[in-house]
Amino acid sequence: MKIKKNQSNNFFRAVCLCFSLVLLMLLINSHVQLMTVDRELLRLEEELAKAEDEIEILRVRNENRISLEQLENLALNSLGMHRPGVGQVYFGILPG
Repeated sequence: MKIKKNQSNNFFRAVCLCFSLVLLMLLINSHVQLMTVDRELLRLEEELAKAEDEIEILRVRNENRISLEQLENLALNSLGMHRPGVGQVYFGILPG
């Protein structure tokens, strides 16, 4: 009877040990997955910050954009500039 009780205790201990090892492996696996997700989150946050900076740069460029017609109007009317005369040398882009 005592031998059966020892075998029963040994079996119970073995089952508990196996169960504990499985739980430990699951815990380690979940920790590794959490670290991977955390690393990916940091990478995505950096990418988002870069994209937001680029959007801001493009927004400012778009706000500061001026058409050639507006530029010509500004030069002729506000700044007192004029088109070059026939005998003058012209440097730059020829008007289309």
